[in-house]
Amino acid sequence: MEELVRSSPLPVFIVFFLRGCGHCRSMEQEWGALATELKDQVQVASLDALQWRPLTELWGVERFPSIKLVKGDRVYDFHGDREVDDFKAFALGGFASGSGAPLPALPGGAPPHASPGAQPHAPPGARERGDVAERQGASYLHLAIGFGLGMLFAAAIWGCVSWSGTTGTGEATAEKDEKVD
Repeated sequence: MEELVRSSPLPVFIVFFLRGCGHCRSMEQEWGALATELKDQVQVASLDALQWRPLTELWGVERFPSIKLVKGDRVYDFHGDREVDDFKAFALGGFASGSGAPLPALPGGAPPHASPGAQPHAPPGARERGDVAERQGASYLHLAIGFGLGMLFAAAIWGCVSWSGTTGTGEATAEKDEKVD
């Protein structure tokens, strides 16, 4: 996806979506119609934000659906109505009324138009795949730490609840300690 966006001679119109998002699902027909209408003028793409989380984070997407148009080395955010005619007007030049932002830098500090695999002895795309794997590893590490802290918190709460049958001094009540013959 990154290589397509950075090397395309045509503008690239991208929607970042979540499968469970109602707004995203309701926009699918318009997005498909746009792809059909503009097939030789603009490349239309969609990106599942969960499946491509590192890429979604790299592009600074926080709300869904997020719609962006890339032309040259600039990125333009779409903020209009979610109708085919509005998408089409934006894609065919309406974006030029905004200033846009520079393309996000590739992981590892490579310039925006450099190929991710441009290092010597690296197969094409190897650097990008490594960065994605590294970020996914970091995500799993954060998940594991969060899980561990959650378990400690739950254990502390459970410990407080299990002492609820004690007296105010922390000693067990006599009824529980007495043995019945």
